[in-house]
Amino acid sequence: MEQREMDAELISRLPVVEQVEQYILRMISSGQYQPGDKLPSQKELREMLQVSLPTLREALSALSAAGYITGAQGKGYFVNHRRLEVAVKYPLIESDLGTHDIRNVLETRIVMESMLARMASVFATDEECEKLVLYAEEHQGEANARGFYELMADIAHNEMLADIERAILRVVYDTSFEIFRIFGEESFRKEHEEVSQKDIAEAIRSRTPEQAYRRAFLHLKAYTDHIGVKVRYAPMIEPFWK
Repeated sequence: MEQREMDAELISRLPVVEQVEQYILRMISSGQYQPGDKLPSQKELREMLQVSLPTLREALSALSAAGYITGAQGKGYFVNHRRLEVAVKYPLIESDLGTHDIRNVLETRIVMESMLARMASVFATDEECEKLVLYAEEHQGEANARGFYELMADIAHNEMLADIERAILRVVYDTSFEIFRIFGEESFRKEHEEVSQKDIAEAIRSRTPEQAYRRAFLHLKAYTDHIGVKVRYAPMIEPFWK
């Protein structure tokens, strides 16, 4: 299934005009279209979404009124230059923690795992650090990396945080079939390409808390960027990444 078909499926329960709005917002939030870029023509958008011209124009007018895009007569619509918080409606994930949208789940994961990496670099024993590095080497590139994060949580030596991390991982991995359906199984591998688990483990072993935090953050950022989920990064970075 093509990305545009998956996006249309995700928002199919909304009124038609809102479906069109959300489709265009997802194109912007994923980085497919940057500020200043021209959106596809109305003819192309109609073919993509199989909607009438009045419906499309109503959606474009709503997005323009909200400040996400700007129309230029005879030229089309352009993504605005000003910084936007794109109001994408993300799919919901049900778990024993309740029902949450994917962005909330991934933001929570980034907060937890970045901090756990920082804590592990301070509180883990040398033997535990070596065990984490060895685990990362043996399982490098695997889509299901749950064991690495559980081990990292354990060697941070805070039982409550470790329990919370396991609950988060259950949400992510026990519902992975839904994320695979939406974004494709390859999305789970994306987080390994720029900063690997081994990179995180080595930062923990080297006892550099800021580097461990930064690498864990970038590791997950690659994944969220790849699937087009716009998480609110700045507040997570500021305290420990100067």
